[in-house]
Amino acid sequence: MQVKNKIIEQLEDQGLKESFYKLLDEDVLICKATEKIANDENVAKCGDRYIVFEPTDKQQLSCVGRVIPLYVYLPEMKDEAEFIANLPEEQALKHLDFMKEQYEPKDVYDFLMQGHTNGTLWNILDYTTLKEFSDKENGRNIEITEIYHKGEWHSYVCSIMDKNNRHLCGLSYDNHNIKSALKYFSNHLQGTDKSAFDKFMQSEVEM
Repeated sequence: MQVKNKIIEQLEDQGLKESFYKLLDEDVLICKATEKIANDENVAKCGDRYIVFEPTDKQQLSCVGRVIPLYVYLPEMKDEAEFIANLPEEQALKHLDFMKEQYEPKDVYDFLMQGHTNGTLWNILDYTTLKEFSDKENGRNIEITEIYHKGEWHSYVCSIMDKNNRHLCGLSYDNHNIKSALKYFSNHLQGTDKSAFDKFMQSEVEM
């Protein structure tokens, strides 16, 4: 289900409309522009104005705002749906009223409720903790997590914290292979962080 954007819906050509929705879903920058903008290949007439994707520096001088992806309004989309599912519809629509310039709150509400029921919604970023390790001798806590972007696997992350859980170091690895990720983290840590990580790896071998 595609929630209609009020700006893109002003495009008359259906194929062009679908192309701009695809760009919007892929987080490509789309801007609203005045009629003074150069009529290049990345520009489309839209109502009484224009929209332009990936505007050049020159084109940006005529841009007057952005066509906003739904995820920008609702970065915690899954959590938001869980929250409003417990509200009366009228209250939920008021809660979503802030996006009415570009999206119809009722359309967004229906989309969220359908996704909540079907389990098809994701936050823009979700984290899953895979491993945790505490090295009291070195005063380090290690956490290995994997990150999902809009429900798609994105990367592994190694976070090193001190004994007060203050963040000291973070490394990411975007190949979906945990063994390679751990080797990469080990090769790129130094000093006390490296010593603590080596103890963590040894504990994994002994388990």
